[in-house]
Parts: sequence; structure tokens; C-alpha cells
Amino acid sequence: GSSAAVKSGQTGIRWDKKAKYWHVQTLVKGKNINILLRPRHQTVEEIERARVQAVESRQALVLVKERARQEPDLDIAPLIAEVKAKCASLSPGLRREQQREQQREMREQQRGQQREMRGQQREQEQQQREQQPQQQPQQSQQQQQQQQQQE
Repeated sequence: GSSAAVKSGQTGIRWDKKAKYWHVQTLVKGKNINILLRPRHQTVEEIERARVQAVESRQALVLVKERARQEPDLDIAPLIAEVKAKCASLSPGLRREQQREQQREMREQQRGQQREMRGQQREQEQQQREQQPQQQPQQSQQQQQQQQQQE
């Protein structure tokens, strides 16, 4: 068929013969980013149109990657979501798959935030434990004084 000799000519972009879509992949801040672009029809023209979009998407991800290198504290999630949203609007056949991936990424982010909050809670509890023994002797001295006054 027409997909037998499909090549992107670009690093990080490959044609998935079985599923018949372009798979864009890159690593940004240690996170594997995937974008899937399916042609509307399996014609040479549509496959090429999707390939061009895949190349543009990869270039946009490379720009995010370069910006993340320059700004280590940069939150890349909204930038990547923007690139993926543009792709989803152009390749509606893969919206569901990309939504699942975005949901996975959001869950990962939430888990990270939850871990951070638990760590902060543990620190606060530890600080409270360290302060309590100092407070107890003061209380016991007050109690001793009260007992002495009662006697």
C-alpha cells in the first residue's frame, strides 16, 4: 500500500505501520513526550499532510525543550499541552488517545504534588514533636508549684 515506503526524514518522528499514524517523540526535562498524528484518510496526500504537522509539532517540542534548558524552573506542562491541543484539532482521530495521555500526565503531576505535601506535613509534625518535650517540663514545673501551694 501507500504506507510501505512512508518515511518522515526527521529524528523523533516515525510512521506506525500497524496503527497508521505518525508518532512524534522527544524527551523534555526527563519526561517522554509523545504526539500521535493520524491522517484523515490513507491517501498519499493525507499521509503527507499529517507528516508535515508531525514535523511542525516536533519542532515546537524542541523549542519547549530548549526553553526548559534555559529556564530550569519552567513549568513545561502548559507549553506541551498547547502543542498537543493544536495537533488534536488537526488530527481528531487521535483525540481520545491523547486525552488519555494528558490524563496520565495530570495524575503524575498530582501525585508529585501530593508527595510534596505529605513531605511538608511530616516536617511540620516532626517540628511539633521536637517542640513538645520542651513544653512538657515547663508544664510539669507549673504543676509541681501548684501542688506545693495546695499542701
